[in-house]
Amino acid sequence: MASKKLQTGIEKTDGFDFLRYFTVRNYLIKYFRLGDIIIVLLVIAIGFSPMYLHKNGSIKSFSIILDSAEIASIPADTDTTIIVPAPLGAVKIEISGGRARVVESSCPRKICVHSGAIGKAGQAIACVPNKLIIIAVGDERSGKYDAILK
Repeated sequence: MASKKLQTGIEKTDGFDFLRYFTVRNYLIKYFRLGDIIIVLLVIAIGFSPMYLHKNGSIKSFSIILDSAEIASIPADTDTTIIVPAPLGAVKIEISGGRARVVESSCPRKICVHSGAIGKAGQAIACVPNKLIIIAVGDERSGKYDAILK
């Protein structure tokens, strides 16, 4: 196989050029047709659609549960900061703009602080070492089931 030295110093071979032949475009054209690509994209879009089409109800309140007992139920439209005395120390909860988050906690790893704010019905923040749970309570659905499959 003969090779030539180009002005840039890179050798060019006269034989088979691997990078030129095996590009993504050539691979797609060789093995897939336009209809195949449309079907694959359609299946992917249908697969991700429940995440965007599923609507949670609006939030009515935030329920604060400490050691299996509900200690407070705060309406979502109030902007307030609450300090809850927990087993390991105080936990500071902030409710503003229809969202709740743990600002400060006495737990060792601070997972509840790093979990961020909750703002959709059914979401929860848990601080396991302090035995504290904050749940966003929303509109009750007509039934007790999310879906029924036959």
